[in-house]
Amino acid sequence: IFSALDAEEAETVLVFDYGGGTLDLGVWRVQPAGADTQFRELAFGGHPRAGDALDRLIFEYLCVRHPEYAAAAASAR
Repeated sequence: IFSALDAEEAETVLVFDYGGGTLDLGVWRVQPAGADTQFRELAFGGHPRAGDALDRLIFEYLCVRHPEYAAAAASAR
């Protein structure tokens, strides 16, 4: 959205909202107008448990990339 704020023309952007165990996606239309920039939500959807799955994938990826931290992470569970 931030890059759309600098645009001179309207843009459609895809927003990933990742937090609280959920993963939501939104499609927004950003119409620049200086201080009166307008945001319009075109579509929204998500999954209440997808954030947990993404957390797990990121954790597993980081443990493979940084094995020195994997043991410490496992002992903290």
